[in-house]
Amino acid sequence: MTNFYQLTDPEYEDDFASERLNPVWTESSYEIPGFICPNCGHMGFGHHLRIPLPAENALEEFKGTRHVPLDEWRQERPRWAKLLGVALDRVTPCASIGPPEGLLKGMPSADIIHPSADIWVRTRVMDKLKGIRCTGVEFAKAQFIYRPTDPESFCDGVHVDYDPIDLDNLPEYWELTVTGTASREGQDENTITVCDLCGRKKFAPLKNVKIDESRWDGSDFFNIETRHSFVIVTKRVCNALMELGASNYVCKPLP
Repeated sequence: MTNFYQLTDPEYEDDFASERLNPVWTESSYEIPGFICPNCGHMGFGHHLRIPLPAENALEEFKGTRHVPLDEWRQERPRWAKLLGVALDRVTPCASIGPPEGLLKGMPSADIIHPSADIWVRTRVMDKLKGIRCTGVEFAKAQFIYRPTDPESFCDGVHVDYDPIDLDNLPEYWELTVTGTASREGQDENTITVCDLCGRKKFAPLKNVKIDESRWDGSDFFNIETRHSFVIVTKRVCNALMELGASNYVCKPLP
């Protein structure tokens, strides 16, 4: 039996400590349109397409967030896939396109940060994981956005004392793009699909997750049920991060 762990952020003293250690808010300049299902309403799955951006004139229809009727979305999907140079199944509603982007609110410094539902790592962490040939993961270089005119950020109505931003000494970060897959015990496509029109799935709560090893592809990094925000890793990933002395993460054992 293999030991699995959730790679996630640690318990913080309070929300302010979390904000200071993770002072980046993810943004997306370009997205696949979402769709409007007659049964489910406006739908978007929040996946990422970390690909080179096409020519500027081809990006117009992907600027910002918008939704179109389901039939129109299905009709346009093959054209979008061809335009972006990706397989049809990678075109999902509201998938962000291009490199990961993050709005700076303060100076990041931790080895691992957790902007929104993503995980970004510093170069030394990426090098360590590549060095042990971790599988099921790719790395996309993150781009920072700085808007000095942005209003100061608050948490629960209280100002957050972020570390000052030094634009000349920003560390490099890389987004973890997980490609490995698995399923949990007792669930499959038939049991979690709740809409025959759009294929929407209803997932069980992420508690006491037990991996069905017969449906695990063997990767060191993987997701279940296409839930990219729930990153699962093997023991050797946790060992590598511990050997490195990486900061701002925990490996939570799964049952």
